[in-house]
Amino acid sequence: MSYTSLIQHLRRLAEGYVPKEPYYQEMHPIPKNTHSIKTKNNNPYLSPQKPLKEIIYTESAVCIPLYQALSSHIGPTPSLEDTTIELIYTLRKPHLSHGGQISFPGGRLDINEKSEQALVRELEEELSLKPETVELIGELPTFYLHHSKHKISPFIAWVHDTESMAACPNEVEEIIRVPHEQLLDTNRKKMEEWTLRNQIYDVPFYQVHRVPLWGATAMITAEWLRFYQTLTPKMN
Repeated sequence: MSYTSLIQHLRRLAEGYVPKEPYYQEMHPIPKNTHSIKTKNNNPYLSPQKPLKEIIYTESAVCIPLYQALSSHIGPTPSLEDTTIELIYTLRKPHLSHGGQISFPGGRLDINEKSEQALVRELEEELSLKPETVELIGELPTFYLHHSKHKISPFIAWVHDTESMAACPNEVEEIIRVPHEQLLDTNRKKMEEWTLRNQIYDVPFYQVHRVPLWGATAMITAEWLRFYQTLTPKMN
């Protein structure tokens, strides 16, 4: 199967994708004193799937950028057998909110801005990617970060050309390209105790860089992997 066919197939799947609940839970940090209720999906304080009535959420959109990685034995018509997919992340500048963390490109929606418009704008601002080089494929389910009051819509996109890609000097410390198979490697999934917001958490993360990939970005990554692994066998 060519990558053109893969994009078309993923788009069709995304249009009808209804995830099995719970979702955005696999890489969710869990406070140590709530282990006994962490599987109760009707608990809104632990469920990223449900908004809380007393919170006004800021709407944000993030992009899961996919790219066809080059291979030494690539043929004239690249296929899944002789190339791999890379996911593109950014390392945020230290002075920004969540500075020093790995994230997907994206951000808050401007007034009267649609999610798709925000993504195109953010990709150009953060990575200098021109709109004509990015093809939006589909959307994963929206989820909620209660502590930061954000409603996040993740979109899958295919980047056709990365030659002009460059880090925005004011926002991006480093562009990180992670091969898809690394994220599928269970040995790269780790768990540590961290102190966050004056509380001890069990924090799952992916060890794919010198900086751990954790938090909302890891949650989105896990959902992308579940989407990909669950549905791509139907291509055969």
